[in-house]
Amino acid sequence: MATTHPRIGFIGVGVIGHGIENLVTKGFPLTVRAHRNRVPVEDLIAKGAKEATSNAELARDADIVFLCVTGASQVEEAVFGADGLAKAARKGLTIIDTSTSEPATTTKMREALAPLGVRFIDAPLARTPVEAEQGRLNIMVGADDATFAELKPVFAAFCENIVHAGPAGHGIRRVPLIPVCSRCSSARCSKAATYRDLNSRCRMPQRIFAITRTSPNR
Repeated sequence: MATTHPRIGFIGVGVIGHGIENLVTKGFPLTVRAHRNRVPVEDLIAKGAKEATSNAELARDADIVFLCVTGASQVEEAVFGADGLAKAARKGLTIIDTSTSEPATTTKMREALAPLGVRFIDAPLARTPVEAEQGRLNIMVGADDATFAELKPVFAAFCENIVHAGPAGHGIRRVPLIPVCSRCSSARCSKAATYRDLNSRCRMPQRIFAITRTSPNR
């Protein structure tokens, strides 16, 4: 069946990543690559997803590739490893890293891929596997205004709270502040008179601080 949705590739279908089944049910063509556990992969295939045998193959069959892996080294391996995404890099491909990576890695990936015409977007996810299955994850996106507006309908397929954290690199920079601000909004800060007071303690834009109130400590 023809679709106007972009083709999605997804690397790292674990307890959080399995929530991308919401993309399938909402009509997005989906190709997946297993991270560790094959059970969620088999479930997604049964629901209509395809499976790629390499990251490069996945990139060739996708317009947007999501990474949901363990950390920075796994992000670099997925992109630049043997048969990595970069092997199939082409102008117009978008790679979105939803992992808990590192700002230096995000910058490195973005700068290395830009000459190839590939966008690398940092957009870490938060919340629990329960919200993931419900399509109610939190996401903080580091991108320019036009890119954020373009990608927001895709995020809306599996996320409830979609926050534009700022320009490229600002999504991943906000991750270490989530547990800090989550604790700051706990009983230990119950003497804070107002939400504004809590916000000022964390010194974060209100749109970003608000998302920490729905995110568990990471």
